[in-house]
Amino acid sequence: MERTSSEREQEANSVQTEARLRWLLLRGLSGDKVGYREFLAATAMHLRAFFGRRLIHRSGEVEGLVQKALTSIHNRRGSYSAHMPVTAWIFAIAQHELGIYMHGPPRSCTIDVKSQSLPPAMKSPGLVDPADGSVFTASEHAAEGITKSAALESAPGGVRVNAVAPGLVATEMPNRFDGGDEQAKAGLISMIPAERATTPDEVMQRTVFLANDKAHYPTGQSVAVDGSFLAQ
Repeated sequence: MERTSSEREQEANSVQTEARLRWLLLRGLSGDKVGYREFLAATAMHLRAFFGRRLIHRSGEVEGLVQKALTSIHNRRGSYSAHMPVTAWIFAIAQHELGIYMHGPPRSCTIDVKSQSLPPAMKSPGLVDPADGSVFTASEHAAEGITKSAALESAPGGVRVNAVAPGLVATEMPNRFDGGDEQAKAGLISMIPAERATTPDEVMQRTVFLANDKAHYPTGQSVAVDGSFLAQ
């Protein structure tokens, strides 16, 4: 089907825009400050049109989005490669900024699963200190500290960092402490107010909860799954 003169003109303008923006950006990336300023000014013009078409009823928000997109383009300039179409690269960043504006920043989280409460001789590394086992305790305190520090650093970006701290879990691991002796195991269980070990599924469920977007506010927390062992 033969294209109309308007379509041919639009295609020619797109080719010219791509060539000019690419030339200006490559100049800027090579250290030409004047070329880089011209690139940003030309890009701003296209961004105003891009956001303006999509925010017809929110025209007052357009300029703020233009400036945010320009900042993102500047910060990500190192990600541009000469073989990439520069207009596609620009508008991918613009679309990302528009998505954040329309739907809020993407949420993500990091969850550390760490030991919290262990049987008598080595109970509660990281939250309660045993008298022996200094290396293990140091590593658990480190995990506790990293969780809090990383949460403080990441909170402004909307990233949550929490830890899940299981108590005695019904796996083969307790055999390391009770030697597989049922009487010894019963003694360990008797120290837990819930009178049983937690299950791997219960630890998993707590982890899933913290990873869910509905738990979007807790961060920097070490959540115990221990049948009230620490509450004693």
